[in-house]
Amino acid sequence: MVGGAGAEGTIFRIDLRLRPEGRTGHLARSLQSFEDYYAQWGETWERMALVKARPVAGNAALGERFIKMVQPFVYARYASENVVQQMAVLKQRIENEIVGEGQLTRHVKLGIGGIREIEFIVQSFQVLRGAWLIELRERNTLRALTLLARHKLLTEAEALTLANAYRFLRNVEHRLQMEMELQTHMIPDEERALMRLARSLGFASVEKFFVKQKAHTAAVRRIYERVLAAAGTENAAADDRLTPAQLTDMLTGSGFASVPEAVKSVEGLLHGPGFGHVSQRTKDLFGRLFPQLLATAVTVADPDGALLRFARFVNAYGARGLLYETLVNHPKLIEMLVRLGDASPFLSDVMANQPELFDEISAGGLLTEPKNLERMWRELTVARSGDAAERARAWKRAELLRIGIEDVMGLVDLEQLQQEITALAEACLRLAVEEVRRELKLQDFPFTVIGTGKFGGQELGYGADLDVLFVGGMEDAGYARANKLAARVVEFMALPTGSGRLFAMDARLRPDGEKGPLVSSLAAHRDYYLKRAHLWERQALVKARWVAGDAELGQQFIQMAQEIVYEHALTDVELQEIRQMRRRVETERGDQKHVELEFKTGPGGLMDVEFMVQALQLRNCHDQPQLRTEHTLTALNRLVAIGAVDEEAGHQLRHGYQFLRRIELVLRRVDDASVSRIPVEEREQFFLAKRMGFATTAEFLGDYRLITRRIRELYDRLLALPA
Repeated sequence: MVGGAGAEGTIFRIDLRLRPEGRTGHLARSLQSFEDYYAQWGETWERMALVKARPVAGNAALGERFIKMVQPFVYARYASENVVQQMAVLKQRIENEIVGEGQLTRHVKLGIGGIREIEFIVQSFQVLRGAWLIELRERNTLRALTLLARHKLLTEAEALTLANAYRFLRNVEHRLQMEMELQTHMIPDEERALMRLARSLGFASVEKFFVKQKAHTAAVRRIYERVLAAAGTENAAADDRLTPAQLTDMLTGSGFASVPEAVKSVEGLLHGPGFGHVSQRTKDLFGRLFPQLLATAVTVADPDGALLRFARFVNAYGARGLLYETLVNHPKLIEMLVRLGDASPFLSDVMANQPELFDEISAGGLLTEPKNLERMWRELTVARSGDAAERARAWKRAELLRIGIEDVMGLVDLEQLQQEITALAEACLRLAVEEVRRELKLQDFPFTVIGTGKFGGQELGYGADLDVLFVGGMEDAGYARANKLAARVVEFMALPTGSGRLFAMDARLRPDGEKGPLVSSLAAHRDYYLKRAHLWERQALVKARWVAGDAELGQQFIQMAQEIVYEHALTDVELQEIRQMRRRVETERGDQKHVELEFKTGPGGLMDVEFMVQALQLRNCHDQPQLRTEHTLTALNRLVAIGAVDEEAGHQLRHGYQFLRRIELVLRRVDDASVSRIPVEEREQFFLAKRMGFATTAEFLGDYRLITRRIRELYDRLLALPA
């Protein structure tokens, strides 16, 4: 209607060419469609155009929603100086391809020193600073110039010069278009037309008009060159720099096992999936981040896998342009994504499946200092709406990702990492007990959960099961209720959903093992440990710790367990039994063909340290109550303090134990699964060595063999029986 021509002409011309995809795009789109387009394909010139966007007709509320929706695109928090380069390149193309050399001094809008140069100067500062200086989000060019001077982005003289030139050039434009009501910006070259233009603007002659016009455009060009034009010299497009042949040369000899596949991944990052449309701005941004991406990839154990998973994340994230802009401004995020992709395909997939977690990280909202159990519990229970199990699983995945990033980026040490994973498991288990009690209406039923093994010792790693004992009130019909409650807690924790599962639980250390009831009373536990339990079951209680359910009942169990465990010092006969039990584990578990690679059960492995420390705790505990701790290294330190282990032996055991635990964490981090043996395959051994910080497999295996040999020597010496 408005733009259509009738007998009396048009009302106003309407130009829709600035819509997404230009003339080929739909005339109208949904808000979501606009948001997806600008996030994925939006160009710098579209940002500039949207600086001036405002609702003018139709549904006002919908118009305001549109304006609010495009603000993060127009005024990106991570906009870089590359925006200036892109504006300069765009202006050069306008001059070369649209205006033409012969008309550059006569085109009021697009020529040298013209209206567009003034707008580009203003909009470059608005796009770069508008995310932080909200006041700069001003649609009116003259008012925006005043604000730029106020914030010292332009001098007062520059702002005044540009404002005067803008008014002059706009007046020229108006006079040109008034004469025949045509959309023209070209100063005529015909003498009579020039005279009419000059006089309409108040000049006595054409010569005086040109003097004024040239003074204004020259002043604008000088400021433009200072702000923008120098950036135009750096306008080589990313896809011109990164041809397949150049990529092959760059990647050859850089540690990639398959250079053709690596080239394919990089080309996908540059051109998008299926080589679809990717904006030049996005390509330029990738050209800037690529050197950092390559420099990091060649330092990790598996550059091929790391690059492939980086590309998968980019495709999953979707808003490629905004992502690349964030990465260019925060190179540490490139390193984080590459190292995560190398160290843990599992955690890299978590990031790809929940890209909003990356947004939290880049905004500083996910990576914080290590969290303790109390903080995790508050965060887990702050929202009670929705399905508790699904909410807990999503939270657990996000927390495990955070912990994993801390790990691969070297932000936490081994003990902090284990404590955080243990606290994560403990918070989930407490929620499970609370939710199941509510579900079964057993809030007041006596029930507690005791952690044992690495769970009790606060030494959990990736892919860990939770070793537990269930203790309940068993009077009257309590057996059925207690076992139903415990079984439902196990199910709640282990049930897989779209967000994964919480933790698998292992209750096989209960009285009579898998043959016994899932839950026993406190009295039944006491009776069992006093009358029928094996020595290894007494030894296992060294690591018992209350973790969930009724705290009072839990502490009663711990007190009872310690009375039984530490009732007398370990005898020589019992020490011999422990050594025999350790020998059986070594010879009957794991891969006997490669027993030296069994870092947990093999000779000099983790179980040597654990059996040794626990045996010495039991042997010296009777008159040394400070030895009653579930934590292996704490117990070792206290054994050194009382002289049961000499200082040098203590140092070697601590170092060896932490080295073997780090091997376990690095291997389990890959797929979040239980692993207890160093890989046999040479390639996988090399990956492990690199992730452990060694340059070669030989260096790593040399240290591993030396450490396990020393641990076995100390085991034999410290647990030697009297002659």
